[in-house]
Amino acid sequence: MWRGDRRLFAELDVSVRAGRVLHVRGANGYGKTTLLRILSGLLPPEEGVITFNGEKFPSAQSRSNAVVGYLGHADGLKLDLGALENLRFAASISGAVDNLGLDLVMARVGLRAQADVLTRHLSAGQRRRLAIARLCSTQHQLWVLDEPFTALDDAGVKLLCELMSDALERGVGIVMSSHHSIPIDAHYVDFLDLGELRQTPPTTQQQPFEVEVQ
Repeated sequence: MWRGDRRLFAELDVSVRAGRVLHVRGANGYGKTTLLRILSGLLPPEEGVITFNGEKFPSAQSRSNAVVGYLGHADGLKLDLGALENLRFAASISGAVDNLGLDLVMARVGLRAQADVLTRHLSAGQRRRLAIARLCSTQHQLWVLDEPFTALDDAGVKLLCELMSDALERGVGIVMSSHHSIPIDAHYVDFLDLGELRQTPPTTQQQPFEVEVQ
C-alpha cells in the first residue's frame, strides 16, 4: 500500500479471528489508519482480496454493511439527530432494530438522561460514548477501532474495555490501533507491528493483500 511515493506496507496477510483482538501497532505515519480503513470497507486495497469465512466480498460497501462496525478518529454521528435517534439509525442499517435493547445500551454507556438531546449539544466525551454505543446496537461480527480511547476519561476507557470483553465473548472479532496497552486479558490479544514490516524489504514476487475474518 502506498501513500504518495512512500510505501506503507506490502505482503500483508492478516487473519482476524472471532473472539480475539488484533492490536495494530506502529509509529505515526506507518499506515495504521490506512489499514483499518481498508478492513472497514472505507478504502479499497491496491491489490489483494478481503475475505470473510473464506469467501471474497464483491465490494467494500457490502463488507461494511454486512459485518463491520467502524469507530475512527471522528465519531461518525449525525449531529442533528438526538442521541437515541443516532442509535436507531445505525441499528436500522444493520437490521438490528430493538428499541428496548437500544434503551439498555444507552443506560450502559451512561447516556439514558441524554437520549433526546441533540447530538451536537453533547460533550466530546458523551459523543464518544454514543459512538461506542452505536457499535453495541448493531449485529456486526467485526469491530474496527482506530484509537478508540480518544476523548474518554478513565471511566470511559474502563467502560469500553468491558464492552469489548462482552463482544469477544459473543464471538465478535476486534481489530484496533492504539499507542497504549489494552487493558484486556492478554490471552485474547494478538499483535501486528507495522514498524517491523517496514524493516523487511518486500520480495520481488509480491504476495496478495489478504485479510480473513474467521
